[in-house]
Amino acid sequence: MAHKTKKTDKDVDPVKVAESDILAKRDRSIDVLRGLTCLAMVLVNTAGPVRPSWLSHPTSIHQPITFADTLFPCFVFTSGLASAQSKKNEQSGRNTSLKRTLIRAIKLNLIGIAYNNLIPRLAGLHGDGLLNLKTYRIPSVLGTIGISSLVCTLESYWIIKPPIFPAILGLSWYMISRLRPFDPLHLSSQAWLDRRIFGPSHLYDPVRGFDPEGILAALLTVPISSLLGSYLARPIQNLATIETPQLIGLGILGSLLTGLLPSPASKLLWTTTYVGQTTATSLLYWSFSRALVSLPTRLTLNISSALEMLGQRSLEIYLISASVPLALTRIGTWDLISRFINNLLTLIGFKDDHNRNVLVGIARSSLLGISMIPFAKLLIHFGWKV
Repeated sequence: MAHKTKKTDKDVDPVKVAESDILAKRDRSIDVLRGLTCLAMVLVNTAGPVRPSWLSHPTSIHQPITFADTLFPCFVFTSGLASAQSKKNEQSGRNTSLKRTLIRAIKLNLIGIAYNNLIPRLAGLHGDGLLNLKTYRIPSVLGTIGISSLVCTLESYWIIKPPIFPAILGLSWYMISRLRPFDPLHLSSQAWLDRRIFGPSHLYDPVRGFDPEGILAALLTVPISSLLGSYLARPIQNLATIETPQLIGLGILGSLLTGLLPSPASKLLWTTTYVGQTTATSLLYWSFSRALVSLPTRLTLNISSALEMLGQRSLEIYLISASVPLALTRIGTWDLISRFINNLLTLIGFKDDHNRNVLVGIARSSLLGISMIPFAKLLIHFGWKV
């Protein structure tokens, strides 16, 4: 009779144990929140020219923020939540963490440049040639994420107690921004700095020399959104013994976020007041995600599982969802979907052309967003990620 050998601790794969521990401790609501944000970003980015105002970004700093304006800050806020959770589990040193974040920041900037320039030119939506590097737009959404994540890493690298670092960042932004007017945008400190670093031809608006994904915000105010998320994921310890520099930091940060040190609430410049308002909306979205995860019904479990998959591959889905409409437009399928939905709504009885066109854009983009769920599942299955 064969004897069964008892499995000892030495036989257990420590890597698999570590991975299983991380998965067990993972807060599902964070991935669900990121999935919700990703789905909403697909809707905003692909809804078409005829859309309701809440799906549009304001073109002036004097206009109030919209639902569309709250999504990118929520994504950054969620990155802070996720980074705080990963810090609880990672064993690497500060140098390793900084090096890894630097490499990722470079990679995201390169992908962002490719996303801004190669896809539109390959699709024939940009007049310049594929190799005309003189007109490549350099600032990007992905680049902003990469730069801001690198800045956030400096807090733990330099061992700065929260919330001193975001207070320094915010006050630095405020002092630099007040050197020039906020309006018009092309005269702002952000525009001036971007023109000096990148040159007008490499910006979103080369004529006026302005880019909404400016380097000033990426370095100083976007990281605040992420750091606030990380603080909420791991609340500041020992508040009873808070030190004077931390207290000063809280006062400065509160003054910036609430507008006591005044700035327009605008995504175009990613102002500190805008950070304060969108942090509030991010908290509301996170509370919704946590409520969704906590509901035990079969429907909510299916919805949260689908959103969780999107959240685990949100950057990849962001890139894929932007490429699919361009590819479908080239073969005429994107317009075919619009006509089908339009005819269906006409049969149902939608007579008003404007409202029907709005619904067509929302319905088509919603279908695109839902179709990204199988893509996310496939990416997770094969372990593909940016």
